[in-house]
Amino acid sequence: MNDFPNHLLSEVEIFADADCTIHEASYQISDAVSRLALSLEKITRWCDKWGFRVSPSKSTVVWFTHRRIIPNINQKIKDTKIPVKKTVKYLGIMFDSKLSYKTHIDQILKKCANRLSLLRLIACKTWGANKQTLLKIYRCQIRSIIEYGIETYALGATNAQMKRLEVLQHSALRISCGALCSTPIIALQHCCNELPLSLRRKKVCESHKCSILSSPHPHPGRKSITWSWQEVFPSRSSFLSFNSFTCNPLFDSFHIGTANVLATPPWLASPIAVDVQMTEVNRDQTLPAVIVSRVNETLATSYLEYTKIFTDGFKSRSGTASAFYVADLNAIQYFRITDISSVMSAELYAILRALYWIALFRPDKSLIMSDSLSALRCISSSSLYKDLLPLKINHMLNTLASQGLTIKFMWIPSHVGIAGNECADKHARHATERTTIDSVIPVTPAEAKSALSTTYMEEWREIYATSDSAQQYKTLFEASSVYPPSKRREVDTILFRLRTGHCRLNGHLHRLNLHTTGLCDSCGCQETLSHFLLHCPQYGHYRRKLIEEAACIHIPFTIKDILSEQLLDAEIYEFVRKTGRIL
Repeated sequence: MNDFPNHLLSEVEIFADADCTIHEASYQISDAVSRLALSLEKITRWCDKWGFRVSPSKSTVVWFTHRRIIPNINQKIKDTKIPVKKTVKYLGIMFDSKLSYKTHIDQILKKCANRLSLLRLIACKTWGANKQTLLKIYRCQIRSIIEYGIETYALGATNAQMKRLEVLQHSALRISCGALCSTPIIALQHCCNELPLSLRRKKVCESHKCSILSSPHPHPGRKSITWSWQEVFPSRSSFLSFNSFTCNPLFDSFHIGTANVLATPPWLASPIAVDVQMTEVNRDQTLPAVIVSRVNETLATSYLEYTKIFTDGFKSRSGTASAFYVADLNAIQYFRITDISSVMSAELYAILRALYWIALFRPDKSLIMSDSLSALRCISSSSLYKDLLPLKINHMLNTLASQGLTIKFMWIPSHVGIAGNECADKHARHATERTTIDSVIPVTPAEAKSALSTTYMEEWREIYATSDSAQQYKTLFEASSVYPPSKRREVDTILFRLRTGHCRLNGHLHRLNLHTTGLCDSCGCQETLSHFLLHCPQYGHYRRKLIEEAACIHIPFTIKDILSEQLLDAEIYEFVRKTGRIL
């Protein structure tokens, strides 16, 4: 396939040596037809030369246009007409002639209908799989189908079409929680820890952009993240480009490094010596003083002539920093690095700066000690494909080894009182308090995607906090709180309905026009959640055990306190079960 016709008038894309697309854009259909015909002719000649045969019956012509009347135009392969259709399926995406993706979304809904029935089959109010299991099935069997190709169809589908997918998500979450149809969506999303699809599709698209930016080779999607003519029409949804859709100010605050192959072949590279004998010490059964003594003994016996360098990385809410400490010279250097960098990157950058120091002062033998075992394993890994920081470290090690310098690594346990490690850790913590970043280092795709996840989670929490719905639920759980899980389906269902206030009590049924008065059948008061759990005299003898349990753990007997306390979940369930009420 290397000599497949490249110099064609039209753009050609090949996938897996079998599926080939030829696309042409033009103001005049006649111009597009002539150029496509010439490209088809060249491809046909190439196929005849190499013994391939193009099947006209398996080929399709689709005109992507908003024109209502399209002239009858024939495209042929060896005098056989290629059928003209309004839709075509390519790599699992249904493209229609108007690029509205209605056909594709119809296909998604049809495919997910049976899977939604599976959720209903294994879930019931009183038995069945618990919420965690149902959510795993939703994420694997339904959400994965929704998000396949979302980078393509999210740009052209109308808001009405995307709403249909949101309804699908809401149905799956409602089944997972055992909620009634009237339950607010915001409460379902908080309980299941699921972002709305409107935020998830932006997160998925921007994560895909991170993957494109980190690719070391020419990525087919690289041209989709550059400026395009569609951005001239920012107010027209039909002209929305992938680059404008994924325009996030967060991308301006960091640079994504590209992973690449080691410059030096493994058989020519100097072996990397990593001493991990301290991993044999059981920290839970050994006193810190004993561990420090063993480290000092190892240094005195095996590394007496080595210049000892301690490295450390630290990450907090205020930032990320690296530091290294040369014990023999009492020299310390510390740097605040890119905020979204992980602790792993901070540890690797500290090691890299220690190597720069070795290259400058050139001690004959050096021992770099780190408390990050994963960083040392990353450096010594035999993998050819590495991120930018490990690549630079390997390159520096090979360069210094070729100059006759000996460098070894040793793992030491953290926070046990080793003086050099404590000094490096102290200065790394101090560096995070600096107002400016000393070293802007490239971040890995994983770190960039983690930052995107944090950004969109904070955006959803803002939506949750400012929403007018689910007021009863929001008094119990803040946006950052985690909904308490339960292993029993019946307990989880009853408690969630009580916490949202959307249950089959007469007061709520009256709001839905399903009960005439909304009054309690026994005492004639308005049957609210507070009346049912705290005041109704009909259930007073069932309530005594719940009151006693709340008093034992010093919890005030109020709706907010007892429904937000997980220790009372079993007692609340028992109270509801004994009353015989179907919630």
